[in-house]
Amino acid sequence: TKDHRCTDADELDCKLFMDFDMAILATPPAEYAAYAANVRREYGHLSTAAWCYGRGAFLRSFAQSDAPIFATPAFRDAGEAA
Repeated sequence: TKDHRCTDADELDCKLFMDFDMAILATPPAEYAAYAANVRREYGHLSTAAWCYGRGAFLRSFAQSDAPIFATPAFRDAGEAA
């Protein structure tokens, strides 16, 4: 899940796994904030600067991409509208 992207050739299981993993991006802000705080704790060994740089780069890669965030039509319809 390094780059969190699937190709059209990937199996449905892979696409669903990735969509479930990325679904947090379509949650209300408070829910995402709690999730992000937990992920930050998971990466507590990183400095704040390194964490912010890496997390920002990850999020920007999706915001700046023309590719859909979600790999399946069901998740695209439900999540990308959020």
